[in-house]
This record gives sequence, C-alpha cells and structure tokens, in this order.
Amino acid sequence: MKNTPNKSLNKIIILTCKDYPKGNLALQGLIDFLSSDLNLNIELKIWNELDLTSLDEKSLILPLAVWDYSLYYDDFLNFLKECENKHIKCLNPYKILKENSNKNYLTTLQKVNLKVAKSLFLNEKSLNWLDEIIKFKKDFKLEKLVLKPCVGQSGRNVELFNENLNEEELRKNYKELLAQEFLSGIFKGEFCLIFFNKKFQYAIKRELLNDDFRANSAYGVQISSFKATKEMISLAQNALNTLTQNENCLYARIDLIENEGEFFINEAELIEPSLYFDKEANAYENFIKALKEYVL
Repeated sequence: MKNTPNKSLNKIIILTCKDYPKGNLALQGLIDFLSSDLNLNIELKIWNELDLTSLDEKSLILPLAVWDYSLYYDDFLNFLKECENKHIKCLNPYKILKENSNKNYLTTLQKVNLKVAKSLFLNEKSLNWLDEIIKFKKDFKLEKLVLKPCVGQSGRNVELFNENLNEEELRKNYKELLAQEFLSGIFKGEFCLIFFNKKFQYAIKRELLNDDFRANSAYGVQISSFKATKEMISLAQNALNTLTQNENCLYARIDLIENEGEFFINEAELIEPSLYFDKEANAYENFIKALKEYVL
C-alpha cells in the first residue's frame, strides 16, 4: 500500500543536468522505489530548464544530479534563490547547498581542528597567486601541491601544481583557487561514508584504475562496498555535524583519504553526491525511510 510522507506534498522532482537528463542507473532505481512506495508524482527534470511556475509549496526538489552546477554557478545560485523565495521545499536545505557549493567550507572544519590537508585559499583579492602558492609550499615543506577550483565538480581543472605555471594562466583557469597539500594516500583509494538524516549508513571505497590521482568515475575508478572503522565514522560524523550544525540534512557523503596512518577529510558532498544506492543492500529502502522521517 502506498503512503504519502506529508499531506501537503504532492510532487517530488529529482533535479538533473543536460548531459544526464535521466540521471544514472542508481537514480533511476531510486525513482522506481519512490514510485512504488509513495503516492506522489516523481519526476526527473533538468534544473536549468525547469519551469518554476509548475512548482509550489506542495513540491519537493532533490538536487541529486545537478552535476554541472559549477559550470553555471551564478545561474545555479539564482535558481536556488528563486526556489527558496517560492517556498519550494528542498532537500538538502538551501543554506546547506549554498555553503557546500564552495570549498571554503573546509576552513570551517580546520577551525575545529578536524583533519584536512594543509590548504591555501586564493580569490580575486589575493595579489599574486603564484608567489603565495610557492611561499605556502616552501613554508610547510610540501613536496607536491594539488590545485582545485573552489567551485568545481568531477575533477574538472584539478591538477598538480607546476612551478612553470604563470600568474596569467592561473587567473585564466581559476576564479577562486584552492592550493592543497597532495596526499599520496589517494593511490590507496578514497573512502566514501554515506549518511541519511546525519546517521551513518554504509561506506564505499573508490580505487584508482590508473596513475591518475583523481578518484572520480570520469578518470577511472573501481567501486566496492567497504566496512568503515569506528575512527573513520567518528571523523566523518564530526565533519558532518560541524558543517550542518542545527540544520537538518537528509543525505551526505564524506570522503576520506588515509595518509601515513591518519585519515583526512578530502571533501564533504552535500549537494549532488553519488550515494551508490545500487552498491548496498537496502540502501533505497533506508533512504526512503529517512525521507519520510525528514518531511513528516
């Protein structure tokens, strides 16, 4: 028997992007489970083609496949603002989405002494990026640095630092830049801990298939189920609690790297993470249970 999680809710929109209008197999599986369990209209919609006049306070959006928002960042922020102004429900909440869209959120973790690779953030106000990066590398005696856009996805423009770069190239390639200590432990894999309603659910290991250090499906990874240790769960839980504080959070993925016997937080994915529903028994059912608890 189907049931509705909230009498004021009549539609769930899973937001996608132009390159993946149908999401992926895991999200298609989620739609099947949602459709069979809830008495609601479930749809996939490309976020920047969505007619907001078709939505109202009885609609719920899940931005699980907005895998290109960093390419249209200003449009994405405006889209979120419009949805919020129309009082359209969103999971995760708009405040979390906006804060997590820029890697400056890592400074929040650093302030409470959670383990993050040594990081330098540069923006348009920084005078000379190249000089600052070289000084940062020298001051901390770092062998290698990785450069990342502060707003970015899927490993785009993530590169190892090369001192032959010049200031003009840096400014051209990045609007805001994160220069970060390169943790060679990435070659042992990246550990993805998944949470529903801030409670740990399961873990996935992403192992590199070649010499590329970017643990992303675009560059080749092997994905498998993984049993996380208490230490890993505790670190990921603390990171999630720090970033969300008093906000509810339906789903989250905290990515860790082991380096020289210690675990470091690589990223916190609170907008459009792959949650690997199809890699874990009962993941769909538990996600829907969490959704019902969230919106009741």
